Amino acid sequence: MRLEAIRMRHVRRFGPEGMAIENIPPGLSMLAAPNEFGKSTIFDALRAVLFQKHSANNAVTKGLIAVEGSAPVIEVDFVTGGERYRLSKRFIKKQSAELAQLETGRVIKADGEAHDWMTGVIGASKAGEGPTGFLWVEQGGSMRAPEAGEAGKALLASLLEHEVGDVTGGERARNLLKRVQVELGELVTQQGKPKTGPYKSLVTEYESVEAALIGTQDRLASSEHLRTELSRLSQSIRSLSDPELLERIEVDLATARQALIEAREAKRILNTLRNSLGDKTAALMRCREDLEHFESQVQRATELQATLATNEKVRADRSTASEKAKAVLDEAREREAAAGKARREAEGVSILCGQAEKQMTAQEQSEKLKETLTETTALGEQIAIQTGQRNQNAITEIVLDKIRAAKLEVDRHQARLDAARPTLTPQLSTKGRATVRLDGAAIEGAVHLSGRQTLSLGELGEMVIEAVDPADAKAGFDEATQILSALFAEHRITSVRQGEKRAAERRDIDRKIEQNQYRLQQLAPNGLMALREVYETARAVLSKEVLPQDTVDQLPDRSMADQNWAEARKGYDECRDRREKAEADHTVAVSNLADVKSLIERGTEQLEALYAQIGDREEWAEKRDQLKIAFETARQSEAELKSQIASREKASPSLETSEADVKRLETAKSTNAETLSEKKIREAEIKRDLAAISEKGPGEELANLEQRRASLQRQLSGFESQVAALRLLETELKRAQKSLQEAFLKPVSTELRPLLAIVLPDSEISLGEDFNAQEIARAGRTEEIEVLSGGTQEQIAVLTRLAFAQLMAKRGRDMPVILDDALVWCDDSRLENVFRALHAAAKDIQCIALTCHERGFSTLGAPHLVVTNWPDTE
Repeated sequence: MRLEAIRMRHVRRFGPEGMAIENIPPGLSMLAAPNEFGKSTIFDALRAVLFQKHSANNAVTKGLIAVEGSAPVIEVDFVTGGERYRLSKRFIKKQSAELAQLETGRVIKADGEAHDWMTGVIGASKAGEGPTGFLWVEQGGSMRAPEAGEAGKALLASLLEHEVGDVTGGERARNLLKRVQVELGELVTQQGKPKTGPYKSLVTEYESVEAALIGTQDRLASSEHLRTELSRLSQSIRSLSDPELLERIEVDLATARQALIEAREAKRILNTLRNSLGDKTAALMRCREDLEHFESQVQRATELQATLATNEKVRADRSTASEKAKAVLDEAREREAAAGKARREAEGVSILCGQAEKQMTAQEQSEKLKETLTETTALGEQIAIQTGQRNQNAITEIVLDKIRAAKLEVDRHQARLDAARPTLTPQLSTKGRATVRLDGAAIEGAVHLSGRQTLSLGELGEMVIEAVDPADAKAGFDEATQILSALFAEHRITSVRQGEKRAAERRDIDRKIEQNQYRLQQLAPNGLMALREVYETARAVLSKEVLPQDTVDQLPDRSMADQNWAEARKGYDECRDRREKAEADHTVAVSNLADVKSLIERGTEQLEALYAQIGDREEWAEKRDQLKIAFETARQSEAELKSQIASREKASPSLETSEADVKRLETAKSTNAETLSEKKIREAEIKRDLAAISEKGPGEELANLEQRRASLQRQLSGFESQVAALRLLETELKRAQKSLQEAFLKPVSTELRPLLAIVLPDSEISLGEDFNAQEIARAGRTEEIEVLSGGTQEQIAVLTRLAFAQLMAKRGRDMPVILDDALVWCDDSRLENVFRALHAAAKDIQCIALTCHERGFSTLGAPHLVVTNWPDTE
């Protein structure tokens, strides 16, 4: 099967205009486009049209919907068996499927029959199985090994059978291997240990006898060790029981205890003296504090007397200020009352004037609203006409940008052609300019030569010049020209300038519509309905009379009334501000007077309290002298006691040293006693163990156990021989199965080897029984595929698929290889090698590469697939 075209409409981002890729070549081709272009959509649509029934209403078909309510339509042209076909499917709504012969246009299969026929051609009924599962790589799956399900494996197996002959023997070997493994499983575990049964019972008994034998041997050996240990213990017990040693410890302990009593008594006397020193130090501190406190109180009393004299003067001044502020406040209150009355009278006149003016304004508003309603109706009709004109002009700024981009692409390719073409630069005399001509036209300056051109040299004759354009540059120029021409035809223009003119006309219409809409919004911001309601309200105001006409005639001018009211309000506000300021000034004056009175009262109370503590001024000198004498007496007493403590500290023994000596000797005494007791207990235990060993007769028991062990060994050897034979048979069967598998996979490896040599030289790939790459051998090392870098895994996966495709093509089951961004992890050098491998494989197969890396794939050297709109309309 070889693809020739794919088309779709109402599929995801490809809406009603649809898309189409025509003239897909048989070998290698590529579609390079940025992200979000729809490459994965094309891949998914191709899988859907081949594998999904037209009647399917599942997540796959629903995921193709462009907008709610639309029905995805997909069709594909392909060649198989030498015939060209077209498969068309419509999903979700008005579901249908048709298979037609392209040469005759006749529909040969419809609906379910068309799907079943296609399933037979492909060899699988769902996506990811059969040959496409081996050959197609969807985005994000480039590092996954090929997996095509049982259908794919069966297909490859059928293609490989004639390479390896009859595989019936291999099947018998696998069945025998299973039986061997079952028998082994009944005897031993996977780790080789015996399972429950006679074999396990024999092993358990043998281990028990072996343990008992070792225990008996250990008892015989331990009796000698016990006798040696008993001898050492007896000597140590005699040494620890020596009376002279015990007596010396007791004498030293009694001496140390007496020294401890004397040290504790000296410590008690020192503590008593230190406590007395603390009391004397505290008394000295109190005397110092009393003297300092007295001096500070004397200074405080002097300062208070001066402050009281100052505050009395301040009180007299603030009392006068408070009386003046009260008089000003009374006058401000009288003026505020008069101004308030005048304000209320002026306000009443202003309100009446406002009511009269409202009646007049309603009349004027009614007339203006009527004019506005007429103008808004005309604007609405004009906007409708302009909208129709705009709809007839489809050249928006976006369309104009596309046209300019297409023209720029044509110019770019033209520049490439000019750069590649040879340049003829004439340097002619005046006579030569009239004589030398190119294709009959005078040469004005340097020209680029293209194709076959004739250079006339006057009487000398002519020169024919052949200039061949580079194929890729000419193809790019033709493609860009075709795109630009399609845009011109679609929008019925002949040049970019004409498109710009049409776009300018549309912008002018948009501007006029915007101006009219803005004017309409200004006239009726809330809509015509709201404008009519305002008009009716104004008419209702005019239908009833608010004020009698004679009252209106007697009223003053509105501006005069408002001015009088404003002046009255201003006068009232000024009077109110003066009154509020006078109140604030009076409040401050009263508060200041109260503050100074409070200060005088507190100062008088504090001064009287100080006099109560330190007496009158004439008593201060005598009291100061008494406090100084008490302080000096306390200081001398503290110094004498400190000297006494220092003398005793030098003469007293160390309490810590005495306590350490007593503790050390007591520990030595108790430790010796405990050690002696423990060794006597151990001596008794050893004597008891030696007696027990002699009673049991370990020599006879040892002989019986050795005889039982020999018997068990003979029985176990039979089971072990059976297990060894089964293991040998299992190993040989596995080796034979591996040889058969290697022969079975050899054709695939044969196709893979030349491709692998291009990308990963001096490497060998081992394939597993599922046709997946398992190991790679290179530079003397074998590695699992899973531990390789992402880029290397990706390259191996792609090469394996190419090998499968080549093998299928040679067996008459060709199927295209489709790679959707399958080489995103390749470095630059490896990518070039993969490109070479793709070209090598594409001689026998069709391969389509979808990629968003246009720059990285610029050196692939494959034809670019062009995406256009669906060629017809619904």
